[in-house]
Amino acid sequence: MTYDKKYTEALFNQVEKLIKENEKLKQEVLDLKLDINELEANLFYLLPELDDDTVH
Repeated sequence: MTYDKKYTEALFNQVEKLIKENEKLKQEVLDLKLDINELEANLFYLLPELDDDTVH
């Protein structure tokens, strides 16, 4: 196996690894967006229960 072929294979493996990591991070971002939406919904649900004195 030549140096160029080994180098190319190593780069290809790194790219594959980065693609997988990118997909994982995209899913984490989507999960966080869902968490944020849920927290916002809970906040708006709880806001009417707060006294006017506590909201400034």
